[in-house]
Amino acid sequence: MVASGCGGISDDLREQLTVVDSRSDSFDANEFLKNTDADSRQALERVDDTTATRMLVRYGEGDLEAEHLRRMNELLDSGDMAQADAQRMMGILETKGHNPLIEDTIQANDLLKIPSQGNDLSTTRLVVTDDDGNIRWLERGVFDPNAGQTDYGWTYMEARHIDGKLMREKRATTLWPMGQDFDSKAQPLPNSMSEKDVSEAIYKALEDTETTQQDSFKYSDFDQSFVDRTGVSEIEVIIRNGNVRTAYPKKGPAVWKYISQNDVGWRHVG
Repeated sequence: MVASGCGGISDDLREQLTVVDSRSDSFDANEFLKNTDADSRQALERVDDTTATRMLVRYGEGDLEAEHLRRMNELLDSGDMAQADAQRMMGILETKGHNPLIEDTIQANDLLKIPSQGNDLSTTRLVVTDDDGNIRWLERGVFDPNAGQTDYGWTYMEARHIDGKLMREKRATTLWPMGQDFDSKAQPLPNSMSEKDVSEAIYKALEDTETTQQDSFKYSDFDQSFVDRTGVSEIEVIIRNGNVRTAYPKKGPAVWKYISQNDVGWRHVG
């Protein structure tokens, strides 16, 4: 229960603190008030009650500290972070122990680097630290065939390397083998990968590689069981500002490439 002498907080926040204190064994409302200041607590006032409650629970579990709340308040105030970003941040912290696309050592300060750099935490679907401890992530991103270099993320990768939407505009395009059927190819591509497989391949490549903020690297150290099951033995990952711009297969028995240059057409990469 919140001590009666604790002033300087709104009635709504007092009620939230009381509720979380009564329901969570790990949260002590009075300790929270003792260890936070007005700036850090204001982050809770900038989101809805449900999100604020999740933030308090994460504080009680040790995933959030006063400095994290203070930084969230700054980002929410500046517009670099929105409620949807705070909700996704809580979701990542809540599920990192069992989500195969979220590294279990990810901390709040890692996640706050994403909106701090002007990126979209709310649609982040993969978060991992590379082999040198740098945070890397994959957002939903955008795809506009007329936008050129501004395309990035899962949406762009899906458009180009799964749906093949730029096959004729680009000189060459390799496709993730997901059973796609193209009019220009007599037989469908092998149906050996799922979206989850693609995401996990990107995750492993990032996790096992020392990368830079602006990078392009190939990775081929997959388990043989993965190669046998998916038919992909090597991939390439492109990073821009720490964020995965795109990724695509390079080699493997299930990998095919479409070459538009000189109308070469389909080639089995192998």
